[in-house]
Amino acid sequence: MQRKSTQSWFRQAGLAALAAAIALPLVSQVAQAEVISGTSTGTALVSTVQFTPLLGVSAALNVQTASATGSAPAPYNNSNSVLTGFVGVGANAILTAAVAGGQTNALTTNAASTVDLALGPRVTSSNATVNGLGVLVSATTLLDILSLNATTVQSIASVTGNFGALVPTGSTTIEAGAITVQTSLLALAINASLQASPAPNTTLGVTLDTALDLLGISITLNKQSILGDGSTNSSIQVDAIDIAFDNTVVIIGGVAGTLSGTLDISRSYAQMTAAADPTGPGGPNVPEPASLLLLSSAVAGLMMVRRRRSPH
Repeated sequence: MQRKSTQSWFRQAGLAALAAAIALPLVSQVAQAEVISGTSTGTALVSTVQFTPLLGVSAALNVQTASATGSAPAPYNNSNSVLTGFVGVGANAILTAAVAGGQTNALTTNAASTVDLALGPRVTSSNATVNGLGVLVSATTLLDILSLNATTVQSIASVTGNFGALVPTGSTTIEAGAITVQTSLLALAINASLQASPAPNTTLGVTLDTALDLLGISITLNKQSILGDGSTNSSIQVDAIDIAFDNTVVIIGGVAGTLSGTLDISRSYAQMTAAADPTGPGGPNVPEPASLLLLSSAVAGLMMVRRRRSPH
């Protein structure tokens, strides 16, 4: 009876160790997830705006901007800067950016990533900064329908984490931001300050939004777009100030016409993808010492059971 009990115990112990040895690599396979790629871009000024003169052909606005971009693996940290910024028709600007107060560049951008195909969480990010911002859009030679100024405008976008938990975050900072809107239907101009740290997708309030709508203009602060399932992929785009024109009647350089399209000030974009399979691009899954120890224990236990069953 004692011998059968001992044999049963060894048999159960061996089977338990074998089951654990089989299960552990499956569990560790999920734990050994990795980030497999990351891309990011910081762009100071982005324009899709077309100017259509009353007599003539539509043309895209000229843009002088700064951009930094990168793609991982391997890790990168890229920066770019430009002394001045410009958006306009020919030499006639509707947007300018200039150095002020000890700043060295009007436009500064950065893109970075730590993705290296090693196990564990990683970070991919970008930022874009516009200094000395001035936007001026006129409907006539005597009426400025939109004036927007700021000492500094900055956006930041990042994706952090690992497979199953990729977290996108974004923010906008506006220093000394101010806006003035005037239409022919309003006796007085509307003046307002821009929020220093606006929440995602912030509008300017009913009064300003209504006045801008009459002009065919809409403005969104800290405009954010987030895509992905948050497990295998995630991306975020942040536009600190998004100005959309919809057949807005203007005069640029003495030429009457309309503006249509979007003008984005300080755009940041970041994206990462991850996988649960450690045998993917990161290399083969090598068994851990704990797995080997359990497997050895299982084999030893089964051999002992077999030996005790053997006739003497």
